[in-house]
Amino acid sequence: MNKFDFNSDFTMFNENDEAKATNKIFHSMIDNAIDLFQKSVTYFKQDYKVSLICFLSACEIFLKARLVKINWQLIIKRAENFSIEKFYQGKFTSINFENALKLIQKHEVDHSNLKNLSLNDLRNIRNRIIHSFINLSEEDYRQDIVSQQLIASYFLQRLLRNQWHDYFKDYTNELNIINQMLQQFREYLEIKYKNLEPELDKISNKVNCIVCNYNSAVPEKYDHHQFTKFSCKICEHHVSAFKYFCMDCDTEQIIGTDVEAICCECKCFIKPEDIYEWLSKDTIYKSKAYDYQVNAEGVSCGYCDGEYDCIVVDNNTYFCCNCFTLAIGYSRCESCSEVYSGKDTYDEFSSYVFGCRKCKGLYGDSLD
Repeated sequence: MNKFDFNSDFTMFNENDEAKATNKIFHSMIDNAIDLFQKSVTYFKQDYKVSLICFLSACEIFLKARLVKINWQLIIKRAENFSIEKFYQGKFTSINFENALKLIQKHEVDHSNLKNLSLNDLRNIRNRIIHSFINLSEEDYRQDIVSQQLIASYFLQRLLRNQWHDYFKDYTNELNIINQMLQQFREYLEIKYKNLEPELDKISNKVNCIVCNYNSAVPEKYDHHQFTKFSCKICEHHVSAFKYFCMDCDTEQIIGTDVEAICCECKCFIKPEDIYEWLSKDTIYKSKAYDYQVNAEGVSCGYCDGEYDCIVVDNNTYFCCNCFTLAIGYSRCESCSEVYSGKDTYDEFSSYVFGCRKCKGLYGDSLD
């Protein structure tokens, strides 16, 4: 294999070299992220401050590695006139976690896992640890932090193993370190579960939490008739869920809106059209989307690629049966009149000029 020389003049640099460099940087970033995750696991009981700092750094690197696969310039703070040579040599300032998350959300269709990975509270704690003294030995305080890390680890794993599998499939074995981290968090929260067990035993309508696996998710309130808000008493993960009846095994169950739809009994994959059909049987949800305000075919999701998968669950809230997003209001493409869930998913002027994912707008093919 021919090596490429980054000391040569940039004008001699070709696209093949750039692809090699980007790929090498991507793998280097993943190696660093996994190493930091390993250190986070190692120091979990020895030095929790070090463990938390390594954990957050690893999460940030994973997000930036995903951006590199989109375009390496995205992770550079000032990318104008920036060369791949400097990038490869590490002579740049990268964007922060918040900006990395925003950029990924712009390029990703499915936001269901990303929205649980904001890490705002944990990053604030990390900043306080670095700049001042925080006593992490206080049990209640530490349990809250561990709960947040557990939730973040769970959804990071879903991103890397499922949604971004094509990019991280070469690291399947190495990513088992995240499973180790999850296991440590769950073992640590066992103390909290034991303390709350008498209280939980009195609650008859609780369900298993998808994140911590304890039978501790308790219904808090009912949203939009069949939709219920559950809150886990152990890891404090919040999720909306709905009742569903599996046609294959005749089992009624609760499906969380932040997990893949798989039957808890027969393990079949529940298709969006099955969920749509089931919810449509409830007269409360029938035909509300198909009035004069939206097109006759229905509402597509503004947050994933689901076409006409949205059902109206009240006068102004749409539920996507594909990505499980509950969106307020809808947006209309001013060019082709297609309707999407979410009041801010399409801007009127921009959609008229540039179109939407189903049309090319005013300029049409001239933008190609």
